[in-house]
This record gives sequence, C-alpha cells and structure tokens, in this order.
Amino acid sequence: EGYAYASSTDRGAQNESYEASFRPLPPLNLWGHAAVAVPSSASDGCNSDVNVYAFGGHGTGSEANGRCERSDAFYCLSRSDGNWANSWKRLNAVKTDAGPSKLDRGFQCVHGIHTQRATFSAREGLAACLLPSVASDPDGSPLVAIFGGRAGPASPSDELFLYCPLEHPGCLWSPTDVRGEAPSARWGHTLTPLSGRN
Repeated sequence: EGYAYASSTDRGAQNESYEASFRPLPPLNLWGHAAVAVPSSASDGCNSDVNVYAFGGHGTGSEANGRCERSDAFYCLSRSDGNWANSWKRLNAVKTDAGPSKLDRGFQCVHGIHTQRATFSAREGLAACLLPSVASDPDGSPLVAIFGGRAGPASPSDELFLYCPLEHPGCLWSPTDVRGEAPSARWGHTLTPLSGRN
C-alpha cells in the first residue's frame, strides 16, 4: 500500500505541481544488521539501479519464521528502473568447508588484496561500507568491507571481511596481509572508507 504526496509551488504567474507516491520497503525484520547500497549500473539520477545488501543482525529475517535470533544471513533488496523489489532475497552463503568448487578454498587475490575464504558466523552490531574505487577492479566491480559485531553480550568480534557482490555473491573473504594496528573487537560502531591517498 502506497502513500501519495502532492504539492504545488507558486512562482509568479507559473504554477508548478509535483507529485510523488511512496511505497514502504518490504520488511527485513532484523535490527543491529549492517547494510550498504551498491550501484548495479550507471547512474541516471533518481532512477538508478541499486542493490542494498544487509548482513547479520538480530530478529527473524525476511522469512519471519518466528525464531528471533542472531543471523548469519546475507540479504539483497534490488531496485531496477526506479522500482524496488517486493521482497528481500536471501543469498546463499558458500561455507569454507563446502565441497570442491571453482573457487579456491585457500588463498586468492581479490581486487588486488591477498585473502582467504571466510565463514560468516551469526552476529549483530556489525558495520559495513562500500570501499572507494581505489579498491575496486579496473572494470568498476564494487568491494564491500564488513567489520566487527558480536555473537553474544561478551563475544565482540574483530573480524574483517571483504565482499564482492557481483563477482562472488555468496562468498566472504578475509584479508591475510593487513598492515598497521588493527582495531580492537567492537560492536555498535560505524565503518567509514577513506581513499588511502595522502
């Protein structure tokens, strides 16, 4: 069910009317999750295509199965041609202990970063951000960073994950060559990308 809004502006002899309709987004039924918007095509203003990815959190998830718990799920809500999808899509995570696949279960270079496949455990209070283009492939493929969260009141995490939604939609990667002092375990924080240029 949508909501309509209309207004008019008087500009001398000209009157301009604006109309917009609003439709609530489908419920995700999670709180304490991390979400990031990733453009899925070239932007053309308000009607650009975008995917919103949500990670972890606490609640029932879009399935609303009645079990309120910490989540290890990834979800995607897509907007195409200016229209949002009717529901969140749960993405199937590839576990590191899964059988042989075309993805190496060991080490791999992702966007020029040495990584190892990682498994995402249930957590809430994590943070995510879209990394700047310096961390993207030459073809412009996006890269998302996910950090921290907690599995319980006394179990904060200091894990850093990388996510390539277009190249490997069900896989998380853990960087193996991180330099400098890593942040301590935390939850309820934010994550902000910097260009890395001085």
